[in-house]
Amino acid sequence: MEWLTFLHNQSGELYYNADYCYNQSVGGCPPPNASAPYDPWVSNYVYGSWGDGTLIYVGCVVPGHPCFMGAGVTTPIILPSIRLNHMRDGVQDYEYLNALTNAGQGPLVQQQIGSWITNSYTFEETGTGLQTARLALGTALHQLTYGGAGVTLNPPTNVQAIVQKSN
Repeated sequence: MEWLTFLHNQSGELYYNADYCYNQSVGGCPPPNASAPYDPWVSNYVYGSWGDGTLIYVGCVVPGHPCFMGAGVTTPIILPSIRLNHMRDGVQDYEYLNALTNAGQGPLVQQQIGSWITNSYTFEETGTGLQTARLALGTALHQLTYGGAGVTLNPPTNVQAIVQKSN
């Protein structure tokens, strides 16, 4: 989505109700005829059963529940959905597109967008086009940051780890 947001020069997008299945006042998340609480760990029957409104899953410390995070966990954490992770990746891509355009690399950005997006509803679907474009953008950003001569990254050598057993 963020590639299209950039392509169409939009100023933002709206994603509402990110905790839809935790809201008992809206209905639609428990399966029909179920007595389960409103909990996306139990069901995501909303928006055609795809769970589009659920971006987060709250972990719990209740053994036997689908959200159980394991013995010894005393503070449950919020887990991102795959959808939220992909949205975050898109926002990072947007930042790359914007940074390169501001650095005078607009033609490269438009070339990379056009390499896998034909229009708002037609694009390369295997993911290789997106990954190739991301690599090209990352390479261009690297060259702008470190120069065109190429910087060889040297990992540390002779690293030692000391592991101590505690009783």
